[in-house]
Amino acid sequence: MTPTRTLAVLVILLGFSFAGCQEDSSEPPEVVHANQVGPPEVRTPEVHGTPATSKTAAGKTAAGKTAAGKTSAGKTAAGKTSAGKTAAGKTSAGKTSAGDQKAADDRLAQLIAQFKSGDQAAQERVDAALVQAGQPAVPAIVAALRETKPGNAATTRLFVRASTIFEKMGPGSADTIAGVVSDSDARVRQTALLALSSLKVKTPKVIAALERAQTDPDRKVRLLAQVTLKELRAGR
Repeated sequence: MTPTRTLAVLVILLGFSFAGCQEDSSEPPEVVHANQVGPPEVRTPEVHGTPATSKTAAGKTAAGKTAAGKTSAGKTAAGKTSAGKTAAGKTSAGKTSAGDQKAADDRLAQLIAQFKSGDQAAQERVDAALVQAGQPAVPAIVAALRETKPGNAATTRLFVRASTIFEKMGPGSADTIAGVVSDSDARVRQTALLALSSLKVKTPKVIAALERAQTDPDRKVRLLAQVTLKELRAGR
């Protein structure tokens, strides 16, 4: 190798070594030893849990709302069920009331049939039952009286019985009986006036019925009305 070639190689080698030394002369990274004094560098990690926690809380809230909704719906359903039971109870009570009324109507119809038959053996029992029936029995008794044929002893007895039944119903039935004083049948009007003369009740309705009856076409009705009105006004 010639001296010139040798020198060139050395220059190249030395140049690479110098460059390497320059690279090596750069500051090495800081190394933290176990016995180093002072707190280590603390890196604050990025917090990823907060959104999850928020979502969880939101989920719980949503679940709470759902649960509340279910509870509210349950209460509403319970209310509807209770209302349904109440409605069913009212319906049942209505049916029971209608059933009782029908039974009472059927019983009254049987009593009126026996009343019209004139069966003397059952007379006392039937008349007592009609008195017990009270004011609702008055129209039925009046209808039965209208159907009788005038001029025989059986019919006369029936009218006398009717007047006694009206009287035994008591003062509370006076206004209802006063309404019968304007009946189309004169015999029925006379029967009502006989009962009123015994009851001696001075309600406005009774007084008005007696005053109208004083001008009745039937002479017996007029006389009964005059006598009864005079006694009531005299306090007898």
